[in-house]
Amino acid sequence: MEILENDIKENKNEELKKTTNKKIDKNSEKIKKDKKESTNSEINKNYGIIKIVRGCQNGDNIFDFINVEYKKKYIIKKINNTSEIINETNLEQKKNEYIFFESINSYELKKYKTSDIIFNMLVDITKNNMENLYNESNFLNKGWSNLKKKKEFMSNKCKLILGFKNVARNEKKNMTKSGKNDINPNSEQDENCLGNNIDKESDINFINVLKSNNPEKVEEYLKNNKLVCFVHYRIIPDYYPYEQNIICYLYEIQIIPDFKGMGIGSHLIYMLECLCKSIKINKILCTVLKNNTNAVAFYKKKCLFEMDENSPDNFNTDNSKPCEYEILKKEIIL
Repeated sequence: MEILENDIKENKNEELKKTTNKKIDKNSEKIKKDKKESTNSEINKNYGIIKIVRGCQNGDNIFDFINVEYKKKYIIKKINNTSEIINETNLEQKKNEYIFFESINSYELKKYKTSDIIFNMLVDITKNNMENLYNESNFLNKGWSNLKKKKEFMSNKCKLILGFKNVARNEKKNMTKSGKNDINPNSEQDENCLGNNIDKESDINFINVLKSNNPEKVEEYLKNNKLVCFVHYRIIPDYYPYEQNIICYLYEIQIIPDFKGMGIGSHLIYMLECLCKSIKINKILCTVLKNNTNAVAFYKKKCLFEMDENSPDNFNTDNSKPCEYEILKKEIIL
C-alpha cells in the first residue's frame, strides 16, 4: 500500500510538473510573441517615419524631428585671424550675431518659379569652395561642372538646410552708432528691409518668401539675409551588401570663407545626428576628397568620422592605383 501511495504521489507530482511546465511554456511563448510583435511594431513604425522623410514629397522639415533650438547658431566673429571669445557678459551684446537655419527639399523648392535663384547660389558657393579641388583630383574623371552640380541639387532626393546671416540688422546698428541713421521709423518698407523683426518666425521664413513667386521679394530678402552655408543630404540605402539599411548620406556641407572656423560645420553635423536619432537611422556617410585636407581633418578629428567598410582603400591590391577619395561614416548610437 505504501508503495502504491508513493507511486500515486509521484504520478500526481509528475502531472503537476507537466501542467506547470506547459503553463510556463505558454507564458514564455506569449512573452516572446508579445516582444516580437512589439519589436516588429517598433520597426514598422520607424520604417514608416523613414519612408515619409525619405520620400521628399510630404513637405518634410528637419525641425519637425529635432529641437527647434538648433534653428540658431550663435557665432564667434573672427578678428585678425583670431577668435573673439563670447562669454556670458558679452553674449547679450552679441545676441544678433547668429546664423538662422531653414529646411526644405528640392522637390518642394522646384514648385516655385523663384527656386532657380537658390539653386544657382548653391552652385556658386560650392564652385567657389570646390572647383580647384575637383579639377586637381579629376574626381570620378569628371572635374568640375556647373551643370552636373546643379542637377545634383535639383534631384527630388535632395534635402537642404540653408543657413542665413541677417546683414541688414548690422547695417542699422552701424548707422545708429555713427549717428547717420536716416531711417524713417514710421516706414514699413525700411523696417522690413532692415530686418527689425528678424526674431519673429513669420519674418525670417524664407520658404514663405519663395511661395510668393515674386523674384523681387526673394532678391530683397537675400540682400538682407545672406546665404552663408548649406547642407545637402539624402536618406538613401547603404552600399552593397547593406542596402536594406537606410542611412543619411551627406552630399555637401558648404560654408563661405568669411564664416569658416566659427563652429557652424559642427552645428550642422550635429543637426543631422539629431535627425538620425529621432527617426532611427544608425549611420551618416560622406565622400571626401583626400586632397581636401581641411575637410578630412574636420570630419575625422572634430566630428569623429571614420573610414567606412565600403571605402575604396579597403579593397586596394598591390596593383591598385591610389583612390583620390574615401568614404567616411559616423555611426549613430540609437
